Amino acid sequence: MSVIKVQIEVEGLPNAVTGEVSGSIEAILELVHPYLSSGEIFIFERDKPELFEHHRDRCAIALVAHRARVVLVKVHFEHRTEHHEFAPSATVQTVLRWAVGHHGFKLDENQAAKANLMLPGASEPLVRDIAIGTLFRHDESRPCELTLELTLKDFTNG
Repeated sequence: MSVIKVQIEVEGLPNAVTGEVSGSIEAILELVHPYLSSGEIFIFERDKPELFEHHRDRCAIALVAHRARVVLVKVHFEHRTEHHEFAPSATVQTVLRWAVGHHGFKLDENQAAKANLMLPGASEPLVRDIAIGTLFRHDESRPCELTLELTLKDFTNG
């Protein structure tokens, strides 16, 4: 089996884990094991909802490792809350597109262009290209949920 470069975003870690491994799931799990040593671990290709199976002859791949298979994302905007299930591999951008779109809050184009997602109580928006699974650690004692705030605040001028 060929060796591939992997970048793995791991639940609760601010920085990705990188390494070179054989393309097997077992080798990838060994790379992740020091950070997620307990419970079942799910591996996803970044921003894809399906579980990762193999690298299909690529030389590099971006993955997400999480102990939850599905995350219930609740987004608050003004007086409403909308919710949807995502894989932990979904990026903030994917969640934002859903939130501003016709399945979420149905914002018009001008509002959608200004929209950002934030963690409750935060002063800055979330970086759009991170996986939502990195924003929290899975807790076996409660459902896997992530609460976000949708804002139309302009952050471009500090």
